[in-house]
Amino acid sequence: QYSKTISFADFLMRSGGELTWIQAKRLLMPLFLHVSALHKVGMIHRGISPDTLRLDSKGQLYLSGFCIVSARTDRS
Repeated sequence: QYSKTISFADFLMRSGGELTWIQAKRLLMPLFLHVSALHKVGMIHRGISPDTLRLDSKGQLYLSGFCIVSARTDRS
């Protein structure tokens, strides 16, 4: 499914380079929980950065850039 997004880096620039604790927590806590779940099944992204984090128009954060063998071979 395609969604129009911007990079987290662009979002930060548009926000003056800073986020409040409330903004950071709202955006990043779901990411931390999902990355933790991926690690528990042995899948490691190895490239999380402001350029691989994407935001949609609703403020939902997505992780992109899965270029790892286990993601492509583990029935995914």
